[in-house]
Amino acid sequence: MSRDVYKILKKYPEYLKNPDLLDKAFEHVISVNDRWRESVLKEPSVIVTTAGTLNGELAMYYLSRLYRDPDSRILLTGYQVETTNGRLALEHRMIETNGEFSIFHELIPKPSFNLNYQNNSRLLS
Repeated sequence: MSRDVYKILKKYPEYLKNPDLLDKAFEHVISVNDRWRESVLKEPSVIVTTAGTLNGELAMYYLSRLYRDPDSRILLTGYQVETTNGRLALEHRMIETNGEFSIFHELIPKPSFNLNYQNNSRLLS
């Protein structure tokens, strides 16, 4: 999926602040298969998954291993549907796994706003 998005972005460089920087960053992108998942977590990384609601299997895999790490961050880039982990993370700084709730690490700040969050009046002012 990331490769498809990259190709689309490259078709419209006028919408990018620095297309050359995107090229440079993409040189370091690797697709991770199941064998490599644990080793990826041993070094600083940017992990992109397609589970925008934080409920998907891969998103939960990484989230369950990184959410307590004060050096890690979670970026939510889309609308977070009610009753999903994405919404719980935004509104209550917690996630649900296997029926249990876990609170985010103290150093991970509650987002002040989400660009796609429907009740965000700050975007209108």
